[in-house]
Amino acid sequence: SDSLKLNTPVASITKSQDGTFRISTGDNNQIYTADTLICALPAHASADLFRELAPDLPQAFAHVRSEPIAVVCTGHERTDVPHKMDGFGFLVPPNQNKSVLGCIWTSSLFDNFAPENRVYLRTMIGGAIHPEHVEQSDDQLLSHVRDDVFPHLGIKTDPQFLKIYRHLRGIPQYTLDHVKTLTALSKAESDHPNLHFTGNSYHGISMNDCVKHACEVTDRETVSLTSTEPQ
Repeated sequence: SDSLKLNTPVASITKSQDGTFRISTGDNNQIYTADTLICALPAHASADLFRELAPDLPQAFAHVRSEPIAVVCTGHERTDVPHKMDGFGFLVPPNQNKSVLGCIWTSSLFDNFAPENRVYLRTMIGGAIHPEHVEQSDDQLLSHVRDDVFPHLGIKTDPQFLKIYRHLRGIPQYTLDHVKTLTALSKAESDHPNLHFTGNSYHGISMNDCVKHACEVTDRETVSLTSTEPQ
């Protein structure tokens, strides 16, 4: 469809005299126009795009620091996991001096996510506590899971499935300066009523928070569009 553009880097975002947004791309300097713009990019990727439209945003976005994270996904035979797996998973407090941040029992959370009689785990490593761990080899990351996760679940065998993802800017850190980011964000949205920002850089880092805020943004815009339609 012509309405969906994939792999199209955006170079800048400005506004025309008639109030429409102009989205300039690196694709032969092609320009797209829009009455409404919803930006779901992370803060670090948005800063330069809005330098002309909202000059306060680049500095405000600089306050949003993101830490790297590695996600180690392992799959197991159900018979190799003695634990009941009747929960969400667990988080590890920093004072435990462990290498992992936590483990999500994905196959317990989502029906049909894993084949029958299989267990699927996602273990997070790195973050602000141990950012250097993300640079470790796959074998080293798996060894952290063996040491810090498997014993709690009674797992004594190697996983039948292994996939590791590394996100160099994975977890936004909401520091004391985050209020400055939200203030600048609110000002930009107030100055440009049809401009909206969403994503985990601003109002919550979890998937639940991202979905909730995205729905709020689209609901507000739907109401706005409906109220301006000719009767």
